[in-house]
Amino acid sequence: MKFKKSGTVPNFLDAILNIAESDTSSSLAYQDNWLVQMKQARNMTISFFGDDTWIKLFPGLFHKTDGTTSFFATDTVEVDLNVTRHVIPELSDPNWDIIILHYLGLDHVGHSSGPYSSLMKPKQGEMDQVAKTIFDIILEQDAQRMKVNPNAKPTLLILCGDHGMNEAGNHGGSSIGETSTVFVLLSSKFGMFTRLPATFDTPSEPESFRYYGFVNQVDLVPTLCFLFGVPIPKNNLGKVILEVFGDLSELETLRLLQLNAYQLSELLQNFDRDPNYLDTWNDCEFDNENAQERLQCLYNLAHYYHSKALLVTNNDTTFTIKSRKFYEQFIYETSSRLSSSFSEYNLGSIYVGIACMIVTNIAFMALLIYPTCNRNHILRINSSNKQNIWNVQRILISIGIIQLCIMMFASSYIEEEHQFWYYWMQTMWIGLLFSSIKIKQNPISLLTLTILGQLIVVRLIRSWNQTGQKYAGEIDLRYYLKIKYLGVMWILFFATISGLVITTLNQIRKSFNEARRLCLGKFMQHLNLFLHSFFAIITVFVAFLILTYKLASDDAILSISLFIKFLFNGDNYEQREIKIVNNTEGNSNSMASVDLGNSYIGVNEYHVFSVGLLTFFANWAGPIWWTIAWNVTRQEISNIQQQKRTETRPENQSFNESKDENFSKDSPFFDYLIHTSSFHALVLLCLSIAVTILRNHLFIWTVFSPKYLYQIVWNVLFHLGFGVLVSGILHSLESIK
Repeated sequence: MKFKKSGTVPNFLDAILNIAESDTSSSLAYQDNWLVQMKQARNMTISFFGDDTWIKLFPGLFHKTDGTTSFFATDTVEVDLNVTRHVIPELSDPNWDIIILHYLGLDHVGHSSGPYSSLMKPKQGEMDQVAKTIFDIILEQDAQRMKVNPNAKPTLLILCGDHGMNEAGNHGGSSIGETSTVFVLLSSKFGMFTRLPATFDTPSEPESFRYYGFVNQVDLVPTLCFLFGVPIPKNNLGKVILEVFGDLSELETLRLLQLNAYQLSELLQNFDRDPNYLDTWNDCEFDNENAQERLQCLYNLAHYYHSKALLVTNNDTTFTIKSRKFYEQFIYETSSRLSSSFSEYNLGSIYVGIACMIVTNIAFMALLIYPTCNRNHILRINSSNKQNIWNVQRILISIGIIQLCIMMFASSYIEEEHQFWYYWMQTMWIGLLFSSIKIKQNPISLLTLTILGQLIVVRLIRSWNQTGQKYAGEIDLRYYLKIKYLGVMWILFFATISGLVITTLNQIRKSFNEARRLCLGKFMQHLNLFLHSFFAIITVFVAFLILTYKLASDDAILSISLFIKFLFNGDNYEQREIKIVNNTEGNSNSMASVDLGNSYIGVNEYHVFSVGLLTFFANWAGPIWWTIAWNVTRQEISNIQQQKRTETRPENQSFNESKDENFSKDSPFFDYLIHTSSFHALVLLCLSIAVTILRNHLFIWTVFSPKYLYQIVWNVLFHLGFGVLVSGILHSLESIK
């Protein structure tokens, strides 16, 4: 919205504050923008209906308002009907000057069910009908008004979107589908213009070589200002859309370009706009590699030929064409340069923060190295053969972490980080496969078959849900199951559920045998069997309902088959599984992968805390599940090891030895905290150094900044909230037992 109102670049923090509708720190009431100019300079009556973000950005500006909650993404009906009901009454009122209608339903359909939803086409038809109704009314009003006063001005209808969407229905990334949207200007006056010019000029922008014209959203700001005769906002970065002014003469067009160029030049430092200097200008090299000198030269050339064009008395347009060319080139390059460098950094605070991160990482490294603090009791394996496998795993983990830190300095690797996790996961399993074959002296063993099974599952989930940027548009494996092989999909799903039931019944049988062994009697046997059977049935039934009804995305129904395969491999709940499961759900380092479809389940109205929490749970459900599963499995293994030590402990064991066993019981949990905290702290440090060094990089806002936001969520909400807090609570409850 900041783009379209003031023509300036919004702060990237707005991407976070978008979820907090009550936030007012982004108010534009005291910033120069075209809405304020219309109100103050022209005393226009402005009414607004729709997304209440406008009302918070411009408090007290609108004559009439009726806001709707923008982030209640499951509402696709009332949110638009509440706007449409104002269309005819407000347009029929002769006292309006500007009416703004912000419809949210189309965006909500994308968020809740995707661009190919059955709701999408009817919603587009509804919007078509609204646009037709508005245009028919203003055409009739223009005809009546011009009949009374031939000099009356026609009405302008602007139909535009603020963003597009990707294949998942989300937005916030830099793909073509997300950054491209419709922009149409409708008026009875446009029918008087020549539809196509007699000659075509070579466009200054490469993107303009296409059938439909290409403009930036900020270009709307100076265009509207010129149309309504108000000053351009001082921080505007847009360039006037000349196609809208088809009835102007060549000199009038030059005047528009001159005003636009002058306003942009005021944002440049050490730029000379003195007319006396420009009039005495000599020839310069406009292809100079120095950006500042090149812009100064382009501005000088445009001003020089403009002054010459004003002195022409015949129909010679040579100077006019040259002046227009240099004006357009100056405006284009200045806008691009300012847009890419419209940021200020407090390097002092950044360096202090990085220094604190370095100290924190040194402390974690000391804890890892110091043998007393890190006893290495996580699944301690006494046999030398298994210890060799664990050493191979450690080496591969160390190499992978080093590679991950190096990747933080490359934008392409950040966009495709999931490829690294897939590759590392498979490398880990292949390394363990060769080690197991070498140690077991038998290529066909239970461990070997388990590793091969894991490799097959990893390959399946790699093509299950394409993410990132490079391959995001390719067809996924889940597409074939949902569209072409729907029956096969349900067979696989029920086969997975059946496997879960069989496993549960197997546990029931073991419990039944255990009860009989302990001679608890017929009643306890039947009661135990009934309780376990009832629990198994309820678990499967509830899981089925959640998967088929509550979750908006069909991907969750398909992914459960692969998750359960990992479930029965209890000794591998580590960071690689957590990252891979996060990627299989369609998540990446792009803001566009943030799914809002499940953020409003069970919520009747918008609350920033509940919606924010549900958004986190919906997008980090896989990693959260693996973290809790790892804690449960770790505690089970720890209890088994403790039971074995108790059974084999001599009666004359000393107090120190008993104390050491108690410490070893807690050691896996503390080792888990140290290792995971060290991992997240090191990644955040490397990423902080990368974004500081590359702060002027072309993709700092589209690649590095979203990755940094994601990493903060990983460290603060996920690691501290679940890796430390929830895991600590589970560990404490188990210790009390």
